[in-house]
Amino acid sequence: MNSINRPRQDPPKSVDAAFLAAFRDQTVEDFCAKSKEAGRFSVGDSDNHCAHFVSHALGFRFGALCLSEKYFGAEGRSMRVDEIFTWCPDRGPWASRPKTLDPCLIFATLKNNVMTPKKGLVEMGQSRFKHVGIWLKGAAWNYHNGRTGPEGVVEDGEHFFLNLYGPNTVCFYGSFPA
Repeated sequence: MNSINRPRQDPPKSVDAAFLAAFRDQTVEDFCAKSKEAGRFSVGDSDNHCAHFVSHALGFRFGALCLSEKYFGAEGRSMRVDEIFTWCPDRGPWASRPKTLDPCLIFATLKNNVMTPKKGLVEMGQSRFKHVGIWLKGAAWNYHNGRTGPEGVVEDGEHFFLNLYGPNTVCFYGSFPA
């Protein structure tokens, strides 16, 4: 793997309830203030900020970044759900999540947006119907875009992810990218 494709991230965060609660009700303009300065990503825009939130919280810096490193240095964070999913070293159906894998990532997408290639690990496609959150002790911390209530980081239960896109929703777990 060359240096362009190698995942980069900040030192791992201690992910506990207090750490995640500090993000409660934050909007994209709170956790990614410099992107607002650059005229990108704001409350009420049409972008999905779930991967953006997860990446700012956990320090993920691989794939497409929210800010050009050329413009702001190495401060950009990952923005795409499918790219985060791909970098999870252990991933699979939510019902198969090892109970000891807590915290971890929780993903939701449509059944027709996943495939299992020859190498055996599930891969996620680029459909706009995909979502990610941080799972901790029975709660999924994730970003709501304001379509069903106030925009910002909220704490949902498993039910939210399992039913996000109706009966065709499938959920997956992913261990944090290393």
